Amino acid sequence: MNIGLYQGAAALSGLEEWQQSISHNIAASSVAGYKKTDVSFESMAAGIIGGPAASTLPVALEGETPQATGRVNFQQGQVAQTGNPMDLAIEGEGFFELESFDGKTVYSRNGQFHLNSDNVLTNALGHLVQGSGGSIQLVPGRGEVGIDKTGSIFQGGVSVGKLSITRFDSPENLERTSGGFTPGEKSAGPEQMDEPHVLQGFIEGSNVSPIREMVNLVTVSRAYEAGQKIIQQFDQQMQSAVRILGDTR
Repeated sequence: MNIGLYQGAAALSGLEEWQQSISHNIAASSVAGYKKTDVSFESMAAGIIGGPAASTLPVALEGETPQATGRVNFQQGQVAQTGNPMDLAIEGEGFFELESFDGKTVYSRNGQFHLNSDNVLTNALGHLVQGSGGSIQLVPGRGEVGIDKTGSIFQGGVSVGKLSITRFDSPENLERTSGGFTPGEKSAGPEQMDEPHVLQGFIEGSNVSPIREMVNLVTVSRAYEAGQKIIQQFDQQMQSAVRILGDTR
């Protein structure tokens, strides 16, 4: 078998994965706190390729194929002022802690919060924002809501709770889920941050550059065309070899 065909097919598969990541990045570029996925390529062992015993080359060679690997880029996005007291941004490291409908803990950088019908602080998906004592519930008519840099919440000048802001030693091990991230198998447990840097009335944008992603799309398209041509050339060479060797005249 011609290893070149397998290498070409693996390259095309990796380029398709990269294209999907780019599409997701562009689609979510306007989502607050979204972290883009970067794709890198590395070689992967593909077994041993046998060689002719009479050849001056080694009898066997180790074959390799390209493999695409996607990793979340946790670089901070641009922080912009909104003036909405329910909009929060974390400057530096840290994640908001939320509870989903099924009781799972979700960690997010998206601080676009609001109050539901029960005056409980939630995100756009309805996940409950967590404080040091559980969900955060405000009292109607008690006064304006103020949140200081440590995440302490005040209403009418009275302390009503503190946001649960956590950090991870290796955030790259987190896995995407609806509304944020959950710890992966290799993730160490979250650490509570005593002195986070929370900004009230601000939102962290995504760290996606749509222009850069469009450039990447063009790069993928050109690489895919080149990969297709290489596979076609290998296929034509094999057809010629079969035709010549199969001619018994």
